[in-house]
Amino acid sequence: MGTRGWYPKYGHTACVLVHTESADFIFDCGSGASKLKDHLDLGVETHILLSHFHLDHTVGLSFLLGTFRGKKLTIWGQDGVESIVRGLLSPPYFPLTIEKWPFEVEFKEIGGKQQVANATIESLPLVHINPSIGFRLTTGSKRLAYVTDTRKCENAVELARGVDLLIHEATYSEKNVIGNSHSTGKAAGEVAREAGAKKLMLIHTDAECNEKCTAEILEEARGEFSDCERAVDGMRVMI
Repeated sequence: MGTRGWYPKYGHTACVLVHTESADFIFDCGSGASKLKDHLDLGVETHILLSHFHLDHTVGLSFLLGTFRGKKLTIWGQDGVESIVRGLLSPPYFPLTIEKWPFEVEFKEIGGKQQVANATIESLPLVHINPSIGFRLTTGSKRLAYVTDTRKCENAVELARGVDLLIHEATYSEKNVIGNSHSTGKAAGEVAREAGAKKLMLIHTDAECNEKCTAEILEEARGEFSDCERAVDGMRVMI
């Protein structure tokens, strides 16, 4: 739904929808959440898993009022998720408190390994300017890892170990790195290779990164791990 970081210039900010047999999982809720209404299966459970609370990953929570009717939504996140999200979705920042929404919202704190609907969700802390967590989803024989807003770290490798698909941030090219709280394409490729992942999908490219810049990031990633693509909004992948 959204594959960029910070603000939506060349694409929406982070939001990835994963369909499984009996539940939909939404990783982060950036501006890409504006398109969820056209893609969700309202006949199954819906779970949102927030990596952290920066606005480019949470602004889409304010779009959900027009997405659901008469069903339950579960929002998962790190410690304090309920108070933080309720604060974001209350006056004066948002006109209606969650209690007045036309569907039920439940909050749950996530950590370690938990059974969620038909899937096992594992989470580990990542390395970012503010606390961020990565996820590993297993359902049946399929395994997926979602790792964003982090520099390369051991927990990223652990979450990605042997997965069918690693969705990993690649904010910068090696020559354009700013700070040390985001990954490059090269770093994402290293994580995929060291973890023995089967396929790598790059997301969360910098908001100002044009086609030339994104091509450089992809080339650097492929230098470390060949089965790699750069995600774009609207892309579908079957695993």
